[in-house]
Amino acid sequence: MNAIFITGSNRGLGRAIAEKLLENEENLVIGIGRDWSIDHPNYRFLYLNLDDIIEVKAFAFSVFNEEIKSVGLINNAGILGDVGLLGTLEDRVIEQVLNVNLISASILINKFFSAFGELDVEKNIINISSGAAQNPYDGWSAYCTSKAGLDMISRVADEEQKLHAKVPARVFSIAPGIIATRMQEQIREVDEASFSRKQKFVDFFEQDLLATPEDAAEKIIRIFELRNKLDKVVISMKDLE
Repeated sequence: MNAIFITGSNRGLGRAIAEKLLENEENLVIGIGRDWSIDHPNYRFLYLNLDDIIEVKAFAFSVFNEEIKSVGLINNAGILGDVGLLGTLEDRVIEQVLNVNLISASILINKFFSAFGELDVEKNIINISSGAAQNPYDGWSAYCTSKAGLDMISRVADEEQKLHAKVPARVFSIAPGIIATRMQEQIREVDEASFSRKQKFVDFFEQDLLATPEDAAEKIIRIFELRNKLDKVVISMKDLE
């Protein structure tokens, strides 16, 4: 079996990735989050509140009864948080976005290597990043910061694996593009005074330019096939076409 852990598999892109993986009967998908949403014999669920760092620190990856050919982690869960300019945000907003998007993801990466680093099997980590990791968007300070940090820990993790691991894992951080998810709905409803580029995202929606979660998921899963052909750690959707 190929065991793949994924956070945020209850809806949107995460659910689409999980369902696409489950089309292959050789895949065992383990959802990590607060909501069970998929009914499938090869799907398991581990409850974890990614905003509660004490819970995340106590989390442990499962030991498998099945014979595992490969193991992977997809850090997909992410939140935009309240959109607002620095100086107007509640401190809790910044804390929550960083907790879910960066701190919990980083701890899970650390725990993944602790649990599976010595296994003589193929190992992969895919972190779902954003174009906002490279571009400053007014009103998105915590989100941009969290995704930039996710890109960097991905690069460090991949470098460490190349230099120190007997059986190196591959680590990727992918910007999946603009997808029709709940986050996009939130962006279209924000106050333009807090986010000057709102109309651009409204136009994407009205011109039917948003990718479906299913199409994005299919491309992201190709990383497992292309892992030895991809030189970069931080990649975009166009690298998978």
